[in-house]
Amino acid sequence: NGEDHTIFDKLVAQLAPHYTVYALDSRGHGKSDRVPVLRYTEMAEDVAAFIKALGLEKPLYYGFSDGGIIGLILASQHPGLLEKLVVSGANTTPEAVKPWVRRTMKLMNRLRPDPLLELMITQPHIAPAQLKRIDVPTLVLAGEKDLILESETRHIADSIPRAVMKILPGEGHGSYTDKTMAIRCRPAGREDWMEIRYYDHMDTLYGCPSHNEPLTLANGAGGMLYHSGDPAHWSLITLNTT
Repeated sequence: NGEDHTIFDKLVAQLAPHYTVYALDSRGHGKSDRVPVLRYTEMAEDVAAFIKALGLEKPLYYGFSDGGIIGLILASQHPGLLEKLVVSGANTTPEAVKPWVRRTMKLMNRLRPDPLLELMITQPHIAPAQLKRIDVPTLVLAGEKDLILESETRHIADSIPRAVMKILPGEGHGSYTDKTMAIRCRPAGREDWMEIRYYDHMDTLYGCPSHNEPLTLANGAGGMLYHSGDPAHWSLITLNTT
């Protein structure tokens, strides 16, 4: 959510010698058109239209996070369109996102309303009956430290007739992408610098101070960490880079 296809540049480079790879920007993302309201169902129809327009015969579909949600809807609504399906970090309902993440997203959306956040807060709504209609071999992935509840990942895998589930030890929601980043910062009143690793603005932050406090970043900018209630999880919700 909020990225474009370039987060998979390294993966595409590894796959391209063996496969024809199509990396799409969903509506409202990257170079694709902006729309006033985002819906996963419409994104799935966009992918179906893309496959049909190019005459692709039973492609393998991989989707991460929002892309995984789109893949579940696509395979459910268009039987026979895909050969295989792989999803990672997908969910069928907003309530399947870990509570601290949902609280963070709602706070961020109140501070600065964003259609992308609104999408994640209010969608998707994929019923078990829809999952049961998926008729292709499916690999359901999630990280051990994923933003999605493990019970949800198991629910998805259990509901798809030909699904296999793998929980990847030590991995987070964004481990599949090139967007895991690190910043150097110094908490207020301290002389020592620390490195904080994070994915986007809503994944686990590693190496954080023990309570809410302003930060001075290595480039001289200011930032603030928001503690969401779980001592193991923080979110970087304000980062002034100018």
